Amino acid sequence: MSVVKKGDTIVEVLFSVAIFGLVAIIVLSIMNRGLVTAQAALEVDSVRNQMNSQAEMIRLMSSASKIRTHNQSFDKNYYLENFLVPTSQDIQPFEDMVDNNNNCVIPNNSFVVDVRKGYVYDRSHITQAGVFSQLIYGHGQDSNKIENNKNFIRSEGLWVQGRRVTGEHDNANANTYGNDDFNAIDFHIRACWVGPSSSRPITLATIVRVYDER
Repeated sequence: MSVVKKGDTIVEVLFSVAIFGLVAIIVLSIMNRGLVTAQAALEVDSVRNQMNSQAEMIRLMSSASKIRTHNQSFDKNYYLENFLVPTSQDIQPFEDMVDNNNNCVIPNNSFVVDVRKGYVYDRSHITQAGVFSQLIYGHGQDSNKIENNKNFIRSEGLWVQGRRVTGEHDNANANTYGNDDFNAIDFHIRACWVGPSSSRPITLATIVRVYDER
């Protein structure tokens, strides 16, 4: 007696294809989420390195300015003191770095330091971040040639605000300022850029305090 073997019906084939498509979509979604998370972590790490470079250069420039003699012939852009926020004004609060339209807000009295030459640039050289917060160097034209002497062009989504602070010893509360009076400058280093997975910008901030003993 012969046995007749029947193949899968069209319904069974379509059902199998649908299951395969559903599984593929889930796998691709998980992979894409992992790639986005990795890209965001890489951007945050890169921006933190940029901020650390600003902090180190600010410390170096502050130490150097203590032994320099201020005179008219020396370029004022080598002195951080020329770019400080007046004590009558406040530093931009962290929560105000992003406005209601999810745009990064860069203060008019901010600046950025060229970490290669120790030169200070004002607000006109700071723009919104294209990819993530970083300093852009080059010769004004796109080139794949590797060079170490490229000039500073602009800062994207990375800025600094500095403001002088003073304190006095409080006999009633000795822990308020410590044991001595102090004169210092707080440099607020900020970064703001739109990450790979959200319309809300990513914001980072840190403070470097430099004591002025002159």
